[in-house]
Parts: sequence; structure tokens; C-alpha cells
Amino acid sequence: MSDNFRKYVLYEFSGKGKIILDYSADLTANFQIYQLNPGNLVGTLFFTKFDSKINDIINFNRTFRFEGETTNGLKITAERCAAYSTEIRQDDTLPGPVIISRFLINVLKVHNTDTLDYLVKERVTLCFEIGILNFYSTTNFMVKTEIGEIQSVNRLTNDDINIFKNLHIPNNTSFLRLKVKSEKTIEATKEKIFKVVDRILELTSFALCTEIRWSYYSVFLNEFSASNLTFYESESRLPFTPNPHYIVEEHRITEFLNKSYNNTYTDQLNTKYNFSIALKWLLDSNALRYEVMKFISASTSLESILDSFSTESEKILPKKFDDIRKKIEQIIKNGIIANQIPPEDVESILQRIPEINRRSYRKKAIRLLESLGILDDDTREALKEIIKVRDRITHSGRFVDPKDRTKAAKAYFKLITILTKVFLRILVPDDDTFRPTVCRSLEISGLA
Repeated sequence: MSDNFRKYVLYEFSGKGKIILDYSADLTANFQIYQLNPGNLVGTLFFTKFDSKINDIINFNRTFRFEGETTNGLKITAERCAAYSTEIRQDDTLPGPVIISRFLINVLKVHNTDTLDYLVKERVTLCFEIGILNFYSTTNFMVKTEIGEIQSVNRLTNDDINIFKNLHIPNNTSFLRLKVKSEKTIEATKEKIFKVVDRILELTSFALCTEIRWSYYSVFLNEFSASNLTFYESESRLPFTPNPHYIVEEHRITEFLNKSYNNTYTDQLNTKYNFSIALKWLLDSNALRYEVMKFISASTSLESILDSFSTESEKILPKKFDDIRKKIEQIIKNGIIANQIPPEDVESILQRIPEINRRSYRKKAIRLLESLGILDDDTREALKEIIKVRDRITHSGRFVDPKDRTKAAKAYFKLITILTKVFLRILVPDDDTFRPTVCRSLEISGLA
């Protein structure tokens, strides 16, 4: 392995095992598997004996599974693997050539069988280290949760973090650490922990306006030591490209996470505000480059919140409208309109009748902003411009020339400002000191 490649390696496993292809497991190979900094998993298989089945392994249209044992006695399983290159190399220490096949891995699991059996019998202390992608902050955080304190640790120097952040490169910049008492199985303990960790990563993604995902997790018995490794799992789950814009100031991330998690971050956030889905669209808008697409994603984020918030009050006449609808349908079916247009157009009109009983996008937005206490004259004016641009994009497919794109970009800035205020009021309703920062890309272009 070259020094240039090694600097990207987080974890390395080597040993011997068998390739499982179509439920047959009679092809043996030595292996080296690497967890890389950007979050992907790669490996190399070494065949010292030629077998016709090797052609099946290196067939680029097929996937395979790999099971084996590492040199230090850990069981290892690589799932949904796919070869991407192969070569034959002569080695003077061996009687014949070596066939080398390099492959990609979707899921990797490593475990200590003896320790897993022990966990079933005893409640022991398990130490979790969870690698996270895209936490481009020079500030570590600590969050107090119902399962204990969760601490972030940066892998990179402050200079490295700024370099990677500005290059928009996904990277395992940091990891989370926590200690818990084990459940009866690793899976049960993992489920309990990741219910909390996923929430924290969502909140951190919002604070840094970048999708932050976990990449791998390692479990150690009693203390964080390589010799105590009990379980390891990694998935190739590359996030959106990182963006250097922050919503919450770096030095206040710990404060924000503790307030938003412990005070307001409950299951009600998803039932009342559709938080998780709306956040994905917000992050998507920040990762895109084309102004119109950024606006569409941000608008979808707000509409996700509006639809969930307005479920009970969306209809203008919740009880009496059925009778009115039936009368309108009779007029259309029996009146002059039905005799002048084709039947399929009549049917189309009938299907749209329920829409006149629904509150408009603008009305729903005003009700939401009023309920959160963030509706003022400036917001009302911004909302008018946002709706104008939204309707023009949605109904006419406009905004394709440079002048239109500038209008879309300015409307996007207004929309993202309102949207950020909505998220902050939902997450930290009792603290007005958290104010949205200006998006760097808009500030540089003079649109802010």
C-alpha cells in the first residue's frame, strides 16, 4: 500500500476467507479491506490458484458476498460486493502468479464471536465510537441524552477542516463517543443508541446546513481500546456534498443541540411539522448549484411543513362542502359546459372541485408563521415574492435566462431566510438569540 493511499485509510482488516456466489462457498482467497476517509469501503482479493469460478467473481455485472476471519481472529462479512478491476502479478516468493481482484463493498461487519456470546449472559459496559461524515466544524460538542453523554471528537486539525470544507469533499472528519450498558444483543443496543444518534445528526445537519451521516460504528468492551474491539459495522452511505454555510454559529453548537434535543425534539416534530422530510429538502436545496433547483427544493421543504401543520385546518368548509360539491358537479354534468367540451375535460374539471375547498399556499404559510410568532410586514412582502416566483416556475416552467435566474436567486434567499426562522422557532421556541446567518454563496454574489 502506498503512503498516499494509506493516509485515506481509517480501518484496515486482512486475513483469509471464502467468496459466496450463488450460495456456493468453495473459492478461497486472502483479503485486505479498507474503510476510507470519504466513507466508502474497498478491498482486494488475492488468488494464488487459478479457478474457472474466478471469472464469475470478476464479472463486473455480478455481486458476491465474502466471509472470513481476520489475522487477529475476528469474524468478517462483506455484503453486496462488486469487482471493478483485476490483474495478474508475478511474485517471486510464490510458485506461480497471483490473481488480484479489487472490489467495492456496500456493508462490512466484523465481530468477536466469544464476546458476543458473553453479552447475552451479562450486562456489560459497551463503548461506541461512531464515525460521522461532513461535520466540518472546528468546535466539538457534547449532548446530554437519556442514554448518557455523547461527545464529538475531531480527527482533523482546524486547518484541515477548513481545507476539506471549502473543497466540498465528504470526509470522516469526526466521531462520536458514548458508553452504555448493553442490552441482550448488539442489535438491541444499536437500535437504542441510533434512535438518539440519528436525532442528534439531524439537528447537527440543520445547524451546519450540511447533511451529516454516520459512516461506521465500532463497539469496544469496557474501554476504547483496539484490543477490546467487539463489533464493527460500516456502510457506504455517501451524503450530499458538504457546504460551508452555517445556520448556527460554531461556538453555540453545543448549546443549540442540548436545547433543541432535550427541550423540544420529540416525535411531535414529525407529526406536526414533518421535520425530518422538510430538513432533507432544505439540505438538498443547499447542496444544489442551479438557482431554480435550489428554490424548488427549498419551496418543497416549506410545503412539507405546511401540509403537515395544516392537516386539520386545511379545508375551508370541513363539513358543509360535500353538499356544495354535489351541486357543482350536477351543474357541470347537466349544464352548458358539459355539452361544449370533451368528456375527458369534464372529468378533469370534476376532479379539481375539491381543490377550491383547500386553503391556499399563502394562507397556510401565514397561519404557520403567525402560530410561531414570526410574521411581520417584511415577511409578508417576502412571501408575496416567493409565491409569485413559485407559481411562475410551477405553472409556466419559466426562469431559464440569466435575468430570470437572478430573480429566482433573490427569491430563494428570502425563502431560505423564512424557512430557517421556522426551523429555529420549532426547535428552540424559547430562545430568540439563535438567528439565521447569511448564506455565504448569496453574500458573495451580492444577493443577500
